[in-house]
Amino acid sequence: MKQPPTVLIVDDVPENLRVLKDVIDALDCQIAVANSGERALQLLERTQPCLILLDVMMGGIDGFEACRRIRSQPSFNDVPIIFITALTDDISRGFEAGGNDYISKPFRIEEVRSRVQHQLEKFQLVRELKALTLSLEEKVRERTADLNLVNRNLRKEVQERRYMQDRLKYLAQHDFVTQLYNRDALDEHISYIVSDIQLNTLEHVPYFLLIDVNEFRLINDSCGCIAGDELLHQLAALMSQLADPQNDFCARLNGDKFAIVMKKGGHQGAASYLRMFKQALDDYAFIWNERRFQMSATQVAIPLTRDMGSFEQVVMLADEVCYRGKKSGTHTQVIKDAKDLVCQEYRGNLNWGLRIMDGLEKNLFEVHFQQVCSLSQQQQKKKIEILVRLRNEETGDLIYPNDFIRAAERFGIIAKIDRWVIHNTMKQLSERRDLWDS
Repeated sequence: MKQPPTVLIVDDVPENLRVLKDVIDALDCQIAVANSGERALQLLERTQPCLILLDVMMGGIDGFEACRRIRSQPSFNDVPIIFITALTDDISRGFEAGGNDYISKPFRIEEVRSRVQHQLEKFQLVRELKALTLSLEEKVRERTADLNLVNRNLRKEVQERRYMQDRLKYLAQHDFVTQLYNRDALDEHISYIVSDIQLNTLEHVPYFLLIDVNEFRLINDSCGCIAGDELLHQLAALMSQLADPQNDFCARLNGDKFAIVMKKGGHQGAASYLRMFKQALDDYAFIWNERRFQMSATQVAIPLTRDMGSFEQVVMLADEVCYRGKKSGTHTQVIKDAKDLVCQEYRGNLNWGLRIMDGLEKNLFEVHFQQVCSLSQQQQKKKIEILVRLRNEETGDLIYPNDFIRAAERFGIIAKIDRWVIHNTMKQLSERRDLWDS
């Protein structure tokens, strides 16, 4: 009898453990729980989990460090890890640490079950593929005496292995809700296009289209995540019907945002697609529980140019154009001339966003300490105010928060700066005794 897979739930909040256990109890799984990252590492060998649900914020080692330690053990390198977080900016950090997926707080039951089932299926395919590979190698050694029989069996097993490999590749590159390409596949696709642009191997100017569904959050929050997923699925099908399968690359970027990369057609092709999609949305209505929702979207198209060096830069630029369009009430924008993208109006915040990311990566931020003195004559404990500054890499000058905080808040980088400040403040307080002395 096949043993059900084991799911290890790691969270230091008992209520969260109870809720997740109740949700996963409906699946055919064995459940193990740990209330800390340290305890989870101790349980790995004993429980042999097929999936780990890992909370980000915990006492002791946090979820990111626990993930890195799990990944350092070869026997658990393929076990899928789903991060549990309430902060969207933790998502990219979780993927960098070795996570495979994430679940947002507060929990949505169907989302938890869907993501758990998706990762368990993927892990099972990986395990079967490894077992099949070992089986193939063993059979090749044992059956050389009867070549006809070996060749016949190998052809069948190779077909099965090829199917599993194709299935794994599909799961790795596609979003399970919409069946469109996912963010990782989009990143890879744009990276290739950016490389071709640098080499001058493209005949046409490629365009990046960003489509932001305006009513998704309303439907998802009021009708539930099942309705939200169904809406995304229907809109994805609508986008795919209007796209050219030979030249257009359709993907779900994140949440309620979709992206299309058009290799041919240029400005006119991009404008034509957005007109058709707007008309299709005008003719379309989402119906759930006999309630009718009229849909709209904010959509932009920007040319991919030589000065765009990365996928993140392309997405940030398109997102900034989309954001400004929403503020101005312009819901469809097609940038024809690449010069318009370098205007101060569009690039001011973007440049600061990129400088902040570079500053965090290159450790250009600095923590400054300033003693706070009371006007009272009474003896008081020493108080220190902690200040953050950004060092200009080219001139060496200090940049003050009023210059970069607004951009950090705009692009959701403020939490990363907070974590950097806390980490470096604690480090300096442990190394500099003069900060503690009165």
